[in-house]
Amino acid sequence: MLRTIKEIVRLVPEMKSKLTQTAVLKFFESLFAGAPFVLLFLTINDLFTGTLTVERVLVYTAVTGGCFFIQARQLLLFTMISYPAGTLLQESLTIKLGEHPRKLPMSFFTEKSTGDINAMAADEMMMLSHIPTVVFPDFITGISTPLVISLFMFFLDWRLALISLAVIPVAILFLIITQKILQKVMKIRSNSLVEISSKVIEYIQGMSVVKAFKQSSKQFLKFDDTLKRYKKANLNMVLSVVPFDILFNIFLDIGFVLILMSGAYFLAGGSLSVPVFLIFLIIGIRLYAPIKGLSSSLKLFSVTEVTMDRIMRVLSTKPLPQPAKGKIPDDYNIEFNDVSFKYEDTDVLKNVTLKIPEKAITALVGPSGSGKTTITNLIARFWDVDSGEIKIGGVNIKDMQTDLLLSKISMVFQDVYLFNDTIYQNIAYGGSSPTRDQVT
Repeated sequence: MLRTIKEIVRLVPEMKSKLTQTAVLKFFESLFAGAPFVLLFLTINDLFTGTLTVERVLVYTAVTGGCFFIQARQLLLFTMISYPAGTLLQESLTIKLGEHPRKLPMSFFTEKSTGDINAMAADEMMMLSHIPTVVFPDFITGISTPLVISLFMFFLDWRLALISLAVIPVAILFLIITQKILQKVMKIRSNSLVEISSKVIEYIQGMSVVKAFKQSSKQFLKFDDTLKRYKKANLNMVLSVVPFDILFNIFLDIGFVLILMSGAYFLAGGSLSVPVFLIFLIIGIRLYAPIKGLSSSLKLFSVTEVTMDRIMRVLSTKPLPQPAKGKIPDDYNIEFNDVSFKYEDTDVLKNVTLKIPEKAITALVGPSGSGKTTITNLIARFWDVDSGEIKIGGVNIKDMQTDLLLSKISMVFQDVYLFNDTIYQNIAYGGSSPTRDQVT
């Protein structure tokens, strides 16, 4: 968890103060949640010793009410900080996830499916908002509340306190095993989510082609098969952790049984008072409840951790190198000097040298796969050449800022993509405030 939190703070620095504030609020909420048990013990002790008076009851009631009021105030402050923080985290990472890819070479988009980016930006990104609102606060509560209660238990009777805490390390061991299993199966589930997202996009966007070639049944079967694999991944995720999750809860429940048995033994031996025994029975359940809550929050964290890992892989992809201060070409003559380029292990261009003069029509003629489109893409620097150089106006395009380079180039692609907008806006796309006459 700490590694993920560090990455979040590095990417969104504002989250550091937000998470610190939520941690402090949750700690003090736990502190005041434990205070009523002290007052309850005093009440029970006074009752058995015959010293309970109306005045004391009023004092205990007032202090307990004050503790509940402070808890409510802490919860209100926590909600006002954590939920905007969750929105901030989701918004900031979504913007970064949208901003960074535009600086990457086109090879990134050939390696990543549309469903991969869509699953992160649309589906999984929402889960990250749970880190400041649920996961991190529950983690703090799961540690601070048992800590506060156990200190009080040691004050009352160190023997029962040790017995109460003895089951926790064993239970935590099963919780750790559960987390390790979840980390594995969550990656499989995440990959299945990417696949199903890709298939949904492909199925919907390609429907006209599918219908035209009478392949709707066949395409649906592929879609249905993907859904079944996703269902299987989810079932495996649940079934693989259930046994260890049950053992985790059983051992914590055994802790309460040990308190009951040991307390009764000490009580029968005369080494434990009835008020202390009763308060141990009452706070024993409270001791284990937040620890049990860790299981749910850490499961949710496993989902967010996989999402963060995928986001980090995207954001850590190195963009095309950019000059600090780009050069400006004197003209628009294009030169290829001994240029070689390949897609993965396939050579497309090898030692190509050519000149394309400005203010002239130059046609590239050749069979499919000969490199015509590749030459165009290299001029726009969608990819970087493996060797050689491309110049515009005597300036190597690597020495030009990409935004400047692309502002000097207009492209009509073989595969036309229409944005979800009007035809007018699609035609005007990329223009610098075009007039209606220019568009029409």
